[in-house]
Amino acid sequence: MRTDGAAVATGLDPRRIAEVIVTAGKGGRRGSGYRVGNTVVLTAFHVVSGAAGVQVRFEADRPGQWSAPAEVVWSDGATDVAVLAFTPPAGAEPVGPAPFGRIGDDRHAVVDVHAAGFPL
Repeated sequence: MRTDGAAVATGLDPRRIAEVIVTAGKGGRRGSGYRVGNTVVLTAFHVVSGAAGVQVRFEADRPGQWSAPAEVVWSDGATDVAVLAFTPPAGAEPVGPAPFGRIGDDRHAVVDVHAAGFPL
């Protein structure tokens, strides 16, 4: 619940789950990411490290599936985080900023966690 009393959706938004497809040197690999803005995906640095090319795919193996080329616009190997930018194709459903939250240092709790990833 937000401080203004409005409800906030919880859990993963399936429209935001990204399959990150990387081409590199002699082969490729796949990883996962999350669309945190309309043209931005958050992923792990180790997924895109040394990439010659990157694609992001959404709605994987569903009727609305789409993909787009992406580029690494920021990364930090020490924290294993990377940010990808892409241009959604015409007709792709836009999304707003993903909600984030924090548990205060004075509170300790067990919280529900939702995870998704590729290839599993």
